[in-house]
Amino acid sequence: MDNNLIRKENKEYRITQTGKSEYSEILKFYDLDRQSILDEESKRIKEITEKTVIFFDKYSIEDDNIKFRFLNNVLKLTYARVKSMLKSEEDFDKILLYLSINHPDKYPDYINASEFSKKYHIKRVTLEYYIEEITVNNIYPIKFFKLEVGDDDHYYYFQGDEYLEKILRAKVDNYITKYTYLKRLYGNNSKKIPSLNKENLIKTILDDISGSLFNNGLRDALKAFLPNYIKYLAYKVETKRKLVDELDKFEGIAWQNISEVFQTNQQMGSSRNYFSDFHLDPLILEIIISEYKSRIPLIFKKIQPFLDNKDYIKVLEIVDSLLNSNLDAIEIIILRAIILCYLNRNQDAIDFLESSIDSSEDYNEEHAYTSINFILAFGYMTQGKFEKALNISNDLLNTYPEHPLAHALKGALLGYNIIYVIDEKKAGDDIAFDEIDRAISLDQNNQNKARYNQLKANILLYLERNEDALEVIDDALILNPNQYDLYHTKIRILNSLNMFDEANELADIKMKEFPDQKEFFNDKVKTLKKLDKVEEGLELIEDLLKKNQDDFGLLNYKAYWLAHINKREEAIEVIQKLIKLAPKDGNYHDSYGEILMDFEEYEAAIIEFKKAIELDPHGWYTYQTYTKLGKTYKILGDYAAAEENLKKGKLSLNSCFCEFDTKKKWANYSQELLDEIKELKK
Repeated sequence: MDNNLIRKENKEYRITQTGKSEYSEILKFYDLDRQSILDEESKRIKEITEKTVIFFDKYSIEDDNIKFRFLNNVLKLTYARVKSMLKSEEDFDKILLYLSINHPDKYPDYINASEFSKKYHIKRVTLEYYIEEITVNNIYPIKFFKLEVGDDDHYYYFQGDEYLEKILRAKVDNYITKYTYLKRLYGNNSKKIPSLNKENLIKTILDDISGSLFNNGLRDALKAFLPNYIKYLAYKVETKRKLVDELDKFEGIAWQNISEVFQTNQQMGSSRNYFSDFHLDPLILEIIISEYKSRIPLIFKKIQPFLDNKDYIKVLEIVDSLLNSNLDAIEIIILRAIILCYLNRNQDAIDFLESSIDSSEDYNEEHAYTSINFILAFGYMTQGKFEKALNISNDLLNTYPEHPLAHALKGALLGYNIIYVIDEKKAGDDIAFDEIDRAISLDQNNQNKARYNQLKANILLYLERNEDALEVIDDALILNPNQYDLYHTKIRILNSLNMFDEANELADIKMKEFPDQKEFFNDKVKTLKKLDKVEEGLELIEDLLKKNQDDFGLLNYKAYWLAHINKREEAIEVIQKLIKLAPKDGNYHDSYGEILMDFEEYEAAIIEFKKAIELDPHGWYTYQTYTKLGKTYKILGDYAAAEENLKKGKLSLNSCFCEFDTKKKWANYSQELLDEIKELKK
């Protein structure tokens, strides 16, 4: 009963809808006979159908196609998934009704979010939020596709693997396969077969599906939709783990040229326009750190506690005091440069190294030469100076062709170029992974091998080759099972694969094993949120607060979590207490503003967002604050202020020391809001 799986009515216990969904999931783990499974599912469908009839009658839904699509949605998208946040199941049904009405088969009829919210009595912000969660953020395993017709708030949605998408997929696959086979038949005889390019392929498919599969009035929307859809299909084919049977092999051959046509390996292609500063995971520099621990052990004995706590400012103070004491050994120079990189002060690291090596007689020693050039190339790459970084890498390889760091450096540069597409000509270069594998084979140290595997796993994760990333990080953990941050990387990968239970279990184990590492607490809380285990998440935060009453980060988490479960007064009480404890920390005003925004108290939210920026105009969080401030102004109809703040948010991303997927997510979100404002102003 505590989990709302059953309830007591008239002295009888009855299973709730949430309980039925949970029961259906549990049955998957038992080896039941076919008929038993069908009988149980038939009962579930019957009960849902009976409820649906009442819903249809209440809202006068007469169209059989809408009824069918609604049933298809409600059977696949369970209310239990969002129940803790969305208290009304009827509102959830209305959200699914919106998706069911706005289907391409209904063109030109549609209803926008504003009209729908008024007609069916649901808050527009609630409707839009959950539509985005379902169709964009994929909170369910069902893939949705969206056609944007161009008018204000004019969208059509259809499910992956429904009849429409299956036929569309078959037609696209047919044209790509046809081109491939004819090309093999006629060779390079261009008179007999037209060249495959983006424009020709899109036009051919459009001519086929417009007026038959889709209404001809959707042709322009389909023209905008098809490039990304084809990229999606190509990526699915490219990332198949194995080519086992003949059909897989034929499919692989047919689609292999599409990568070049649509640049599918350049999935982040537009990111070059977003950022002037690029995030490279500095954990790869730990390989250099590990070598110098044995060279300057007394210094590391002094700084290691601060390194473990990531207090790099304190480490820098200690290192600077050593340099000021005329202790300017090359090892300390290299250590200082690495700490500057950890602090995202990459240009400072470059300037410091270049000024120091001129006066150092030890620069040409192998350990110094490889380390310094690795750090220099790393620093230049973070600034987007790929060619300069690559030249350093090539020089290092020419000087020390058998040194693992030389191969790891080149692999890292080429790998991150695939992600960021700084140099388009080299962005599809699979040599990246070959170079990292070469580093692994050359290095005799298992801890270093594990770091190279972690580098490879991170690049694969950014490229959304998640299953490959999981395999590689497991290899790293075999090599070095005691390195805690490897487990953090694995949890990220498990979450990207929607393996939330496994991620939660691993985070729980590592929280106990490494109690001082807050990353595992963060991992567990995020995973519990994805699993919709609200009470467990709040209980975890409360337990930790009992042990760490003055932990501001935990209080901040608690405020967010209370807001997440719609406990407004308690959330505001906690965040106000936190602001009193740390009045000069703008981050907590940002949190307060977001909580107020979630409860639609927009004017008050604006005050808090502005206070956050006033307290720290260059804080790590300000790119989010500007974006949220822009969204708030948009909701209030002040489009000029909204645009101004959204643009500031995108600009401040350049100085954000955050992972690429975080930058991309916020840059895309800001741009979507700017595009919406542009349409609203027409």
